[in-house]
Amino acid sequence: MDLSEEVAPPGRPGPRPDGLGQLLDHYPDPAWIYDLKSLRLVMVNGALSSVTEYPRDELLRMNLTDLLEAEEADRIRRSTLHALAESSLEPSVETWKCRTRSGRSMDVETTSHSVAIQGQPCRLVVARLRKEERQPPRGPGTIPQADPLTGLPDRTVLLDRLRRRILQSRQIPGRRFAVLVADLDRFKLLNRSLGLEGANQVLVAVARRLEDLMHPDEMLVRLEGDAFAMLLEDVLNSEVAQHMAREVQEELEAPFTIGGQEIHLSASVGMALAGPEINQEEELLKNAEVALTDVKAQGIGGLRVFVPEMRARAANDLRMEKDLRPNIERGDLRPWFQPIVSLRTGLLAGFEALARWHHPELGIIMPSQFIPIAERTGIIVDLGKRVMGDACRQVCEWQSRFRSDPPLFVTVNCSMAQFLDPNLAVLVKWALANSGLSPKSLKLELTESVLMEDNPRTLRSLDRILGLGVQLIIDDFGTGYSSLSRLHMLPIEALKIDQSFVAGLVDRVDSLTMTRAIIQLARSFGLKVTAEGVETVEQLHALRKLECDFAQGYYFSKALEPDQAEQLLSSSRKW
Repeated sequence: MDLSEEVAPPGRPGPRPDGLGQLLDHYPDPAWIYDLKSLRLVMVNGALSSVTEYPRDELLRMNLTDLLEAEEADRIRRSTLHALAESSLEPSVETWKCRTRSGRSMDVETTSHSVAIQGQPCRLVVARLRKEERQPPRGPGTIPQADPLTGLPDRTVLLDRLRRRILQSRQIPGRRFAVLVADLDRFKLLNRSLGLEGANQVLVAVARRLEDLMHPDEMLVRLEGDAFAMLLEDVLNSEVAQHMAREVQEELEAPFTIGGQEIHLSASVGMALAGPEINQEEELLKNAEVALTDVKAQGIGGLRVFVPEMRARAANDLRMEKDLRPNIERGDLRPWFQPIVSLRTGLLAGFEALARWHHPELGIIMPSQFIPIAERTGIIVDLGKRVMGDACRQVCEWQSRFRSDPPLFVTVNCSMAQFLDPNLAVLVKWALANSGLSPKSLKLELTESVLMEDNPRTLRSLDRILGLGVQLIIDDFGTGYSSLSRLHMLPIEALKIDQSFVAGLVDRVDSLTMTRAIIQLARSFGLKVTAEGVETVEQLHALRKLECDFAQGYYFSKALEPDQAEQLLSSSRKW
């Protein structure tokens, strides 16, 4: 092969080549070419970038020795000079001690060959991480496929290993095993925040950390995206399985440092224990995935061990996922309205718009059932548009018929996925223009985790929304841990006290103390406060005594359909 026109000169990055460069990029293991005289890296592939945690363009400005431990670098430098002097550039197989950008040391097995690029002697190196004892035996019928990003085995290899493990358990019963599937929570949002390269570095770092948890006879694979699976041994019962799952979650909750930025992750975990009723490897893996789907429907950071009843719930979720988009387009998902009462006047001041799904066959479906599906499938953006548009139109109509000073307002929840959508400001502007509602009457509720994320995309999104005149509210305030340090810097109008504090307001000193502290803190920053989850008159009296501004909850009313909310407005009720 004539490489003279395909590769940049040694030591200088050039355009991506069509020949050898493409071959390296498609190779699943780390691979690179370095100039023998200068030791500068000439070409690198994506797998090397992922494993070493260096961006490709940075690698192409480095020497080979920058990737090695100090004593290893000296050895390679001496052996290279000797080989050049003796013209002994034969293929070689060696173990090298390398170091990643974050300082982690690793042993890699390298195979190298000499190549000439533009007449200059170079060396092509292909490396494999020394984790072979954790790979499945490469016997007849095994398909040794690997994930090109992390170097881990893939789903096909796992299924082959499970098939043989199931056969083994029938012949030699005793040792129990299980499959664990871990999925990183909200990874799509992290992907948007860090970009593809940064997100890939996170996945590689996760893979390396999970590898350290594995025993030699166990197996770790990357299924797809941000999902990893483990074959675990000596899992005697559900309690042991849950203990192992918590170890995985705790390991991933420790901070990662990617590109100088500290990243915090959480993972949801589903597990399935092998038993005599399991005949197929696909069934065991599917059971673990069903358990994962079941727990993710309840929120983030959970774990679940598979039980047969989950299959029915999974089938129901699949049906809802299939029906969700056409039902949104048909108008079956629309807002209900929960009253928000002014504690100063006792009068109805506004509403929180809460999505409800009028399924033609299943009846009313609550948000806890369909919002996680909408977020997972990306349909949340279309759903948010429908709810915001309908809510703005309805409240604008009520303002014209039920006049008050100030006018009725409406609050609309905004998820992390919606907030990071670059078109959110366009959607808000459309909803206001289409309905005629004043921007001052629309308030967007965002969780602490959204507002506390300190990155340029978050700030840009905030600026666009505030530029429209819309106000922002922190929802469920008090449940996060980073709020106080940044609260004074956030362009917000109000806080919502989480209902967990309100529930203990009368009979728990800690809840009363926390609620009082939040209200006093809000006052010092000139913010309004709304208490959620008010259910008793005693709680109402306590909140008035603390000079809380607004309240909502079942004491006043549950979420109402528009005609029911209109009846409440007509009654001019005072609390």
